[in-house]
Amino acid sequence: MSKRLGLLLNSKATRFTVHRSTLEALGEPNYVQFLISAEKKMLVLLSCEENVSGSVAMPKPPYTTLVEHRFRFKRRLLIQKIFEIMDWELGTSYQAWGQFSEEVGGAVFRLVESTMV
Repeated sequence: MSKRLGLLLNSKATRFTVHRSTLEALGEPNYVQFLISAEKKMLVLLSCEENVSGSVAMPKPPYTTLVEHRFRFKRRLLIQKIFEIMDWELGTSYQAWGQFSEEVGGAVFRLVESTMV
């Protein structure tokens, strides 16, 4: 069974917190890209190259104590869009758990299974 991957979506701070398990499953990428399916209510995190539209630079080891177990970054418009798609209340946070998909080649999070934290 594959390791459970984690992602926290915080609308108040307009940021994502990506768990180390997620970054490790993606092979410690230099850059990642978020893809959203509004119809399926899914979010996919892919490893990508720097020149890919919407790519986000990731930290490099050795990690500081602040990013030892997770990495945080702001993406206000993306967070707002996800909360709108999911009809979640702004000012709240949701924990999403996912799995690595060989078929997709990335971390897949079914947002309907997320829980408010």
